[in-house]
Amino acid sequence: MEETGCTADELIECGEASANSTFMSTPMNLFLACSLASASERDEDHEGIREFKFWSLAEVRDLHASGELICAVTMALLFHATQRGLVS
Repeated sequence: MEETGCTADELIECGEASANSTFMSTPMNLFLACSLASASERDEDHEGIREFKFWSLAEVRDLHASGELICAVTMALLFHATQRGLVS
């Protein structure tokens, strides 16, 4: 996974979402990455990426409930994965 420098044992397709379907057609495929591991140190300073953090499913749900998580694509992935029984 390019931006993180991680590898996943498995990528499970979870559906499709569009970030802004009223403005333009921007469909994207959603995948759930399972069993992540750091593949290498990444220097993404040129892209403005300073750090990334892994969140547990419980933390993501808490962030969503508190209103701190406002990323529609992340929420769509969580919805699709929950509906398919991939997370509980």
